[in-house]
Amino acid sequence: MNFYQKGGSEYLFVCDLFKELRKKSNLSQADAANHIGVNQSFISKFENGHTGIDLFDALALLDLYGIDHVDFFYMLDQFKKKEIRKGALLDYFLSRS
Repeated sequence: MNFYQKGGSEYLFVCDLFKELRKKSNLSQADAANHIGVNQSFISKFENGHTGIDLFDALALLDLYGIDHVDFFYMLDQFKKKEIRKGALLDYFLSRS
């Protein structure tokens, strides 16, 4: 199975990570949607793993949440290589947003 396959457990974890980062930033789905020019229902569908997101929109959300792009993808790669657990990855990002 592809690590990023839509509907896979890792894919759903990344979607949930974006949701937790938004919440930690005290932003609503509408705030996130306005930032990238989509409607609130798109953010809801993305955060729940029902739709994908454009790379540039994901980068814009990371900016909004105060997360460094390189850091995000480096840590996600560590998770993919099983060098860091889900809980530790989530804790790492939530402590930085």
